[in-house]
Amino acid sequence: MNLFTVVVFIHLFSAVLLTGSVLFWLVMARALNREVGGARVEEYLSIINRQRWPPVKVPDSVRWPLVGWAGFFMLVLVVSGVLIMELLVAHPTLGLTDPSFGSWFDKALHIKFILTGMLITGLVVSMKSPRPWLAYFNGLALAGIIVLSALLGR
Repeated sequence: MNLFTVVVFIHLFSAVLLTGSVLFWLVMARALNREVGGARVEEYLSIINRQRWPPVKVPDSVRWPLVGWAGFFMLVLVVSGVLIMELLVAHPTLGLTDPSFGSWFDKALHIKFILTGMLITGLVVSMKSPRPWLAYFNGLALAGIIVLSALLGR
């Protein structure tokens, strides 16, 4: 296995974990809105946000809030994404050529960076005070990132 394959695996694995985290908050916001509605949704989301994961049999030093884990996965994704781009530029045989820059690939990559910044902002705000609209915002930003990632991988 070469370095590129390892970095892509780490990137995809972290993407799956981040997607699960964002979907968790989406499902919780929607379910709580149906069950309790109104202002109580934010109260319950705050309670969930204060809980640490994994919940049992793990030292407190490695138990983080759920949104903290999402932030960690996002950090891994950004670092591995930059590494992937560096490896692609350094080794054109992996599939990225000079004409790719300035094309639709370049424009889609820039949009992906903007959506990534939006998702990071949403996660940071969610760490302090989770809100239902933030869960939907993060979900939409992540969906856009996933679509662009699939298009960029072609």
